[in-house]
Amino acid sequence: MENAVLATYYHVTSTDTKPQHSRCPKGEESWCAYNKAVARQQAPPKHRYNLPEYVAEALLPVRDPLEELHQHTEQLVQDQYGNYVVQHVLEHGRPEDKGRIVAAVRGRVLPLSQHKFASNVVEKCVTHASRSERALLIEEVCAYVDGPHSALYTMMKDQYANYVVQKMIEVAEPPQRKLLLHKIRPHVPSLRKYT
Repeated sequence: MENAVLATYYHVTSTDTKPQHSRCPKGEESWCAYNKAVARQQAPPKHRYNLPEYVAEALLPVRDPLEELHQHTEQLVQDQYGNYVVQHVLEHGRPEDKGRIVAAVRGRVLPLSQHKFASNVVEKCVTHASRSERALLIEEVCAYVDGPHSALYTMMKDQYANYVVQKMIEVAEPPQRKLLLHKIRPHVPSLRKYT
């Protein structure tokens, strides 16, 4: 629904000098006369009616309500209550919003996984990210040097991060799951002593 509101907003604020129909449906069956004409290889119609400026200004807050969230993602993921907001967006949000959150987590998987609240967000990132984003998160953990100081080993021993590792094993594509298990296997004896 939000995408439809955005499409309508841009459609009705278009002018002849600045057409903004990129979010409108494409093709010959589109309700957008501009995109319909383009699909039919006809000259686009002139913009006769434009949205009054006061209406356009009233619609601006609807345009991207999550922008403020994205500006404060780093703080929210570590907040006692803010992490729930970020998790909700990861579960129910638009792909572009999920992608921005995953991008904020990338490069910080280890420290965020060790944080009481942020670890829940990292788990949701692993679960709800696109395949390629998930692969990058798992790769980040596997890319560090092996041994007792590796990110994976540190995460396996951590009270919060071990749940992230379990989730990675659960949702990884078969080749990455195999790599994860291969990197975990040498640490099993020391983990038995640890627990």
